[in-house]
Amino acid sequence: MRYPAWKYVLILVVLVISTLYALPSLYPDEPAVQISGAKAGTQIDASIVQKAEQILKTENIATHDNSFGNNAALLRVDSSESQLKAKEALRRGLGDDYVVALNLAPTTPEWLQKIGAKPMKLGLDLRGGVHFLLEVDMDKAISQRMETSATDLRRQLRDNNLKFNSLNLSNNTIVMQFANNDDRSATMDFLRRNGNEFTQQAVATETGSTRN
Repeated sequence: MRYPAWKYVLILVVLVISTLYALPSLYPDEPAVQISGAKAGTQIDASIVQKAEQILKTENIATHDNSFGNNAALLRVDSSESQLKAKEALRRGLGDDYVVALNLAPTTPEWLQKIGAKPMKLGLDLRGGVHFLLEVDMDKAISQRMETSATDLRRQLRDNNLKFNSLNLSNNTIVMQFANNDDRSATMDFLRRNGNEFTQQAVATETGSTRN
């Protein structure tokens, strides 16, 4: 059975175009680190790329084909191990004004990119999952914990009819002031029985008895 020649030509054209646009999938993404501004007004330009390259050079971490655009810089490295080392080195070297994150950079040739050919986007299951790294701001966590403790302590003292002039939080220390030593002693006894999380220190001031 023979078909018209135009059908064979059409099949050939479809095969060529399909193969052409499937080629980017043969070029896997490579590990990279991305630098962006910690604040909206921070500008990323060639000077940031040069500074980052110098930082990584001192750490003996090789990079290639580095670029910047859309107010972010992208530095490509050779391996996942180098990627992690580069991230830590850049975070130390650039400081808090910049955000350094792990990323993947495409390796599709430029001529394929110009015709709009892009690699197939794989799901997380095919890419090996996702890695989240959560970091705790210890100073803020301690400050919030102390604020909660101060609020709870104020409520407990009032519920137990323990008198105090003031209760304030200063430099992550709860400072209470009393009218006399008897009120202070009663509160200290209460805390010894119920406030094991607190370290107590009694001091005297010109305005009254104080306990830290």
